[in-house]
Amino acid sequence: MTIDKAFSYLNQVKDKFPNQREKYITFLVVMMDFMRKRIDIVGVIEKAKDLFKGHPSLLLGLNPFLPKCYEIVLNDEDEKTYLMEHVILLLKDHPDLLEQFKGLLGRLSYC
Repeated sequence: MTIDKAFSYLNQVKDKFPNQREKYITFLVVMMDFMRKRIDIVGVIEKAKDLFKGHPSLLLGLNPFLPKCYEIVLNDEDEKTYLMEHVILLLKDHPDLLEQFKGLLGRLSYC
């Protein structure tokens, strides 16, 4: 993992919470605590899951920095949110299709 990728990920975290700077600062503190061996990798993951609740792309973005045996796997609800985030991003330049997608979501019920 390169330092550029690490800074890119930190920027993604900061950009995701423009009006909640404390979340970004808290994440930086968590990472510094890990580097100082005050918390372990499991502690980092648990704190990230709490901080990034509802933002599965940030959770998955942490995976390249984790050992394979600690890879974060989304639960069903996070998976749905992650997929919806990506579809909405893909359709952002097509407001008519985006509205149709949102209408379809409103009619679907998940098991």
